[in-house]
Amino acid sequence: MNHYTSGLAILVIIVLGCALLFLLILANIPVYLFLGWLAFDSKESAAQTFSETLVAVLKTIFVPHFLRLLLGMDTSGSWGIFPIGGFLIACGLVVYGEYWALVNWYGFA
Repeated sequence: MNHYTSGLAILVIIVLGCALLFLLILANIPVYLFLGWLAFDSKESAAQTFSETLVAVLKTIFVPHFLRLLLGMDTSGSWGIFPIGGFLIACGLVVYGEYWALVNWYGFA
């Protein structure tokens, strides 16, 4: 194998690995919604649907606590950034675990 074909083989492996990660991220959207529903819904203010949970999480991420106070918004549902960070880490671990299993057990990418 000469220098150019080994470089091409490495490029193909990188592209296939990225494509596999992209497909896993897309395929796990229902898992992310379920994790968000488990993590952020409480019995007092449980959302009726996954979309309501998604909107609540996005509002928590993009509307900081001090802005909620300035605008007179309800601050009882704002959890802060730490639970959201834990949620994002959990979603990343799901994708990493599936990627690791596919690569090590089935030889993908």
